[in-house]
Amino acid sequence: MIIHSPKRSHANIRTLELRHIPFDPSFYLESMQSFRFTFLPIRFAVAVTNGSVNLTEGVPFISECGTYNPQSCLFSQICNICSVLALWIVVIRFQQVKDFGNNGKANIISIILGFFSCIGISLLGNFQESVVKNIHLLGALLAFFLGLAYFWVQLFLTYRAQPSRGRSYIGPARVIGCVLSTLLVILICCV
Repeated sequence: MIIHSPKRSHANIRTLELRHIPFDPSFYLESMQSFRFTFLPIRFAVAVTNGSVNLTEGVPFISECGTYNPQSCLFSQICNICSVLALWIVVIRFQQVKDFGNNGKANIISIILGFFSCIGISLLGNFQESVVKNIHLLGALLAFFLGLAYFWVQLFLTYRAQPSRGRSYIGPARVIGCVLSTLLVILICCV
């Protein structure tokens, strides 16, 4: 006969595992953008090679490079992979913050912002600008602005959570990431 003690319950084991993740999961989300941008040159090269982008007219936007086949397929697939990975990280971070005892409104707002930002990434990739411009722009709005709001809420939660080993460098790295992301979104809006 096996008797389970309350200290070794399944919920406590899960909490213990999420509390001791070596790095902050939302930091993975911020660094995952590098995965997305490593495929930019590939899409650009395919667009230039098959002649769907003319470099003599100027440097094209990312959406223009992903308008025609086959680069539109690459663009959609990359955005879908990033959307699923980002959603996974958003849920892990939500649970991690909850396990640290911070199950307040900011944590609930963060998962909602993260969820809609992930939907925006998928909309952005699957609806090309030349085909369905309104939905493409809605996806860009959700991905960039709600994603930026998600990063700022995560920054707030970083300094509100219990002290941890990695917080000494995660906080300043997240501040730099949030400021740079904000400046880039402002720059995108001005262009």
